[in-house]
Amino acid sequence: MCFGTKMQRRAGKDSGITENDGVLSVETMEDWEQLLSRQNNILVMFTSKYCGVCSRMKRSYISLRERVRRDTPLIIIDIDKSDRQLCIQALGEVAFVPTFQIYTKGERVAYFMANGDEDLRTQVFDAGLERRFNPPKLSCWDGLLRGFKTA
Repeated sequence: MCFGTKMQRRAGKDSGITENDGVLSVETMEDWEQLLSRQNNILVMFTSKYCGVCSRMKRSYISLRERVRRDTPLIIIDIDKSDRQLCIQALGEVAFVPTFQIYTKGERVAYFMANGDEDLRTQVFDAGLERRFNPPKLSCWDGLLRGFKTA
């Protein structure tokens, strides 16, 4: 899996998984079960193409790719495109979108809605999915400027 790509591609020949901007879209129950069995942590957003709030939150969700642990795939499940059985198993018969879930070792450990960018980040990071080490952004002047002492 290649995260950070701008291209959309199919993950497998007959797979219901596509990747876009480092985020996976899942459409089939079989692919969902495979991901649950293979991944230690999974962060999921349930959305709908008819939901205006979902469109706004989707941008925030995708931007998390840079801050979430690299071993944690970000998944989007569009309830209008995915198997009904997949949506029922993960959400239940009645659900609100956008809804977010976190899975650890195949078990759901968090189920929440977010009220904006900051709320989404807080809930995801409180669950322990933030990268532990983000390399500092250095400029070519950093080493040179450290040599000067100011009085």
